[in-house]
Amino acid sequence: YQRRVHGIEKFTSEEGPPKHMVMPDDAGAGADGKKKTKKELRAEKREKRRQLQRRRSPPRAWFELKKNTSVYVQGIPPDATERELYEVFKKSGVIKVDPITKIPKIKLYAHPDGTLKGDALVTFLKPESVELAVNLLDETPLRAATVGAAPMRVQPARFEQKGATYQPKDTSALRKAAKQNAKNQASMFGWHEIGDENPRTVILSHMFHPDDFAHEVNLRRDIKMDMFEELGKLGTVEKVRIYDNNPQGVVSVKFADSLVAQRCIEKMQGRWYNGGQVIAQMWDGRTDYRVAGGPPFGGPQLAGASEPPPVEPDSDDD
Repeated sequence: YQRRVHGIEKFTSEEGPPKHMVMPDDAGAGADGKKKTKKELRAEKREKRRQLQRRRSPPRAWFELKKNTSVYVQGIPPDATERELYEVFKKSGVIKVDPITKIPKIKLYAHPDGTLKGDALVTFLKPESVELAVNLLDETPLRAATVGAAPMRVQPARFEQKGATYQPKDTSALRKAAKQNAKNQASMFGWHEIGDENPRTVILSHMFHPDDFAHEVNLRRDIKMDMFEELGKLGTVEKVRIYDNNPQGVVSVKFADSLVAQRCIEKMQGRWYNGGQVIAQMWDGRTDYRVAGGPPFGGPQLAGASEPPPVEPDSDDD
């Protein structure tokens, strides 16, 4: 039987409490009757908070990227390749590498039959490269040497939702590889600075011909003085190195600030110096320009390409 004492139900020991009630001594017990551990109770509380937060949160929808690192390119020839785009767009900064394939993230859009549509997506590692690519490459042809080549249209990429609802991707398998890949790419910046993730080194090509040094004794000194004087107007120049044996006439300039390095590219790209038209680009962190006859520009491996070992350009006493 049961009776009430000051509004509280009391039960005899023979009868026990109703089945729908749980006595305090049984609090925290699992479905099997065993008492839950503190770890299990904490995990249960976290899951309840997550469920409550999901119920309170609005439905997920498409969102704008806070930091856009991609450019959308139109006007590409129908026979263009990823290698061509890589060689042109790396002048604006380091192109991001896919953590799984280890190939630069350059996507050429194609029709179902495999023919190219004429547009592409190029993804950089740093958002600053997007603005630089637009300023340098918009309204310029992919193949500058081809007479009458149509210009490209380069603009910051804008991502739009496909379909009526947002479909999130399962990226759990990529997280570990992407984290390690980000560390590897971060090490590509700078020359010998530890933890410097901002590219500060500019590579200037066609600044001279190797044979010029045999006829002009003071050419090395003159080039260095010109670089310190002219580029010093943009900001602090830390180091100038001349690769006098490189057939591409390469000069590397290291600045104290990455923004100054970007302004250097804008200033020097396409200018004439010592009889040659200058090509300016960020150092890719890998190419050894000391090798005579070596590739003028290097970078992450593309299909069918060899990958040179990383070498610090300022490793000598120059």
